[in-house]
Amino acid sequence: MEKGKLVISNDPTIPLFKNSGRVFLITYPEVLERHVKIAKEAMVEVISRFELPLKVMLQEDMPDEILNRIYCVFEESLIAGWKMDLYGMQAHFSDGGGFDFENFAFLLLVPDRFTFKERKAVYGNTVPGDFGIVRAMDMYFRGTIIHEFGHLLGRYGHCKDPECIMGYANMDAEWFCKECAATLIKIWGK
Repeated sequence: MEKGKLVISNDPTIPLFKNSGRVFLITYPEVLERHVKIAKEAMVEVISRFELPLKVMLQEDMPDEILNRIYCVFEESLIAGWKMDLYGMQAHFSDGGGFDFENFAFLLLVPDRFTFKERKAVYGNTVPGDFGIVRAMDMYFRGTIIHEFGHLLGRYGHCKDPECIMGYANMDAEWFCKECAATLIKIWGK
């Protein structure tokens, strides 16, 4: 893979960051510490319950130049100063942004004052296997983290099971259904 090029595979069996074992939780300024704590706990729970070979790392563990680039790309992708464009960020990363998604993936927590350009995205949005953005809101926050982390881990699309956390707008669901759990287990080799 060419360095600095974001490659998104439609093959859900190979998230690019799988071998690195690193997933970062990054917070944009203004995000409350309690949201960071809930997000980290939810991500660690998923990792633990699925016995994934991953470690949640905080932004303090990320090199400053990469962290600053993520912030810059996020800000450059804003429309009208507050509307987030996930696919605009993806385009910035793929245009030689110096990112090697074989080495890490990340979830970016942002204040709830931001909204998504994509109409269907309310609480969060993710490019599976690479990065995601989650609005730090009290409503359904834990469920949103687990849902978007499921996408980050390689679960494409949404589940039709109304009791599954991977269903569209099922953020109050407790956990993954058997089918979605089996998909993640298959992807991660357990």
